[in-house]
Amino acid sequence: HYAGDKRVYMAEQFYDVSNETRRKYLRNYISKCLDESIHNKNTIHHLGWEYTGTLEFVKFWLDVINEWQKENNKDLWVMLPGTKDVQDSILNDPIRSKVVDIIDVIQWQYRKDGSLYAPIGGQSLATRQYARIMDVGETSFDQVYKAVYELKKQYPDKAIVYSRRLKSPLNWACFMAGGSFANLPAINDKNFFNDACKMCPIKTKEGAYVLGKKGMGYIIYSENENLTIDLPDDNGNYFYKKIDMESGDITVEEQKVNSGKVTISNTPQNRNIFWLYK
Repeated sequence: HYAGDKRVYMAEQFYDVSNETRRKYLRNYISKCLDESIHNKNTIHHLGWEYTGTLEFVKFWLDVINEWQKENNKDLWVMLPGTKDVQDSILNDPIRSKVVDIIDVIQWQYRKDGSLYAPIGGQSLATRQYARIMDVGETSFDQVYKAVYELKKQYPDKAIVYSRRLKSPLNWACFMAGGSFANLPAINDKNFFNDACKMCPIKTKEGAYVLGKKGMGYIIYSENENLTIDLPDDNGNYFYKKIDMESGDITVEEQKVNSGKVTISNTPQNRNIFWLYK
């Protein structure tokens, strides 16, 4: 079952849905997993952390889930992992894309220089094996934001999760782009996340990253040391707090800002999130 470069080809047999016997077992197994979670409201169904398999099996998996949902009159949470080519094919499928609730950025990324690291599916190569033959490269705040923002803009009805392991500041990039499940520090104000859930990413002329909702508030991040951000469509008055990106500590007491404009002040050693609220 092994080739000279230690590639294992058992997957081609295991995931072979053209074989009627295996197809039956695979269908029964998927259905059994769904049956076991029928009373769990917060279960997310996912093909696996290292799934780099074929498009055909993902189609089969989603078809079985779709049939099960109709038979049981239940709507499940379904997360789509896999390589980018497989994800794109599913998301461009008018039927199967409707089964997907969450998109998982896990097998691909934009590198710092903007180039795309994107292995293709169905090659019998695990994540670590791809990393030996392709330059994974490093990513950046800008590129994590880009990956999540593009998906969120194209598929606004779906949640976006960035499951690739990130260093602490880069998790904020996923959050600021409207991503879900970002690995952020604890913040000692429950209203911060309550407000964030109602906000959308906003593009600004100044190049800052902004989540916001007119009349309610804004969350701002910028790598500039000093920056004034103009919010011309919002004449409301806000208070703001600084939140330390590493610790989540609220480092400055409440300060009032003039309507339509907010000036932020960072130091090179300490980047902050700025939270405007009513």
